Amino acid sequence: MYKLVLIDDEPIIREGLRTIVDWASFDIELCGECDNGLDGLALCRDEKPDIAIVDLKMPGMDGIELIEEARLLGIQTDFIVLSGYSDFTYAQKATEFGVRSYLVKPIEPSQLVAKLKTLRAEWEERDRRRSQWQAAVPLRVERMLQQLCEVETAAWQAAEADLAPFMTPDGRPWPRYRVFLLGEEREESPLSAWREVQEAIESRLLPLGPCVTGFVKPCLVVLTDNTDVSGLVDRLADEELELPLMDIVVAEGEPASKLSEIHLAYQSAFRLMKDKFLHGRSGCAIVPLTRWNEAAVTDVPIESYAAMAAEQIAAGDNAAIGRLIGRLEEATIQSKWQEARIKAAYAAFYVETVGRLAAIDENVRNDALPLHRFVEELKICCTLREACGYAEQELLRLMESWGRGRKHDTFAQLLDYVNDHYGAGLTLESLARAFHYNSSYLGKLFKAQTGRTFNAYVDELRMKQAKRMLAQGAKVYEVAKAVGYANVDYFHAKFKRLEGESPSAFRDRWGGNTRP
Repeated sequence: MYKLVLIDDEPIIREGLRTIVDWASFDIELCGECDNGLDGLALCRDEKPDIAIVDLKMPGMDGIELIEEARLLGIQTDFIVLSGYSDFTYAQKATEFGVRSYLVKPIEPSQLVAKLKTLRAEWEERDRRRSQWQAAVPLRVERMLQQLCEVETAAWQAAEADLAPFMTPDGRPWPRYRVFLLGEEREESPLSAWREVQEAIESRLLPLGPCVTGFVKPCLVVLTDNTDVSGLVDRLADEELELPLMDIVVAEGEPASKLSEIHLAYQSAFRLMKDKFLHGRSGCAIVPLTRWNEAAVTDVPIESYAAMAAEQIAAGDNAAIGRLIGRLEEATIQSKWQEARIKAAYAAFYVETVGRLAAIDENVRNDALPLHRFVEELKICCTLREACGYAEQELLRLMESWGRGRKHDTFAQLLDYVNDHYGAGLTLESLARAFHYNSSYLGKLFKAQTGRTFNAYVDELRMKQAKRMLAQGAKVYEVAKAVGYANVDYFHAKFKRLEGESPSAFRDRWGGNTRP
């Protein structure tokens, strides 16, 4: 039976419509009625009737507004509009929304019957075509879908019968074609599991409008005219229906307005699925990056990034680590590397960072995550953003343990290094590089720990050694070079300023003594 709803604010009109024709003779049954447009829209949405007879003038929402909203919701009901006025403007507006008939009150039964006969014939033809669709050999439809996706000229070369599943019942193209590819985040499930997904999606999509599904390796392709498949997959997962336990992702291609454009839509969706690790997610939908540059970078200098990471960890600079990972992410995106290569590079980045820190303090390996653990955790990251977030998390954890374990002993090692190397042209910058510190941070740390600036501390060491050598009769230029001054005049001026006399005067006064 076909379904009918009556929407009119006049009870007497609704009563007359119930009896004006023999509805059963048209296989039509009344499934609901209401007296205003708002309730009428809800009734159409819930019942999805084949036919609705709607009054033009009603409180809250008139008949034209009701039909307009119904079309926006995708309701395909055939509407017959009633009005007490023979108004061409209203009739024209009704036609814009696909209204099948515009009848003026009082209704002539013969006119309504004639309209019903026309509609009944169209419904039977629609049902016949629908049956043909359902009886079509699935493999033939799937093969045609594969050709439309993979062969640019398939839409022009195919027979009309082969294209029928991709057309409306009256042989016209769909209003538009939306191409969706369904794949998995990590694992590849067997075909039997994917068939279950295919059946579940078809059962939900077919009542909403035309759709075709099929497998174009390695993905399930869903072709619809308007329905958002990614939203449907999210709802199926939320409702915990009879779906296999699969981590499904959905890539939508560029919009297509005709059959010949399905190939391009599929290609864009395929590229999105292939590079899904680089892109974002919204539910199960793959969200394309907005900062994609077609010019690929040839390489990502992992060792350079590791050197910077080690320096920032040693300096305790949390914010710098975040910025560094951001730059690494951008460089990775532009590299166009595939997921496996990216994850291998990030594992190497972590190992190199730990290695550089271990060159200063081997104990850091006790706090660092073992490589196999880092790789295992990295492996389950589904997107580049997740992988970068994980790498940043581990670097910050390493920074915390590094700072906690080195508050005292590390600075003592640093002072030992200064005492051993002050004569080799040591500077704050070279010391910072040797211990992977930020030079500005190290300068502040030095002042806090010793009460003197780095330069003042080194000058003091140099002057002590210079005085020992001068007291033993060494030549001034030999002393200058030995304690780290390449320019003897600069040494002479520095010595005189700090000690109150020239190096030669000091040597003359203390020469031969064992101590100045």
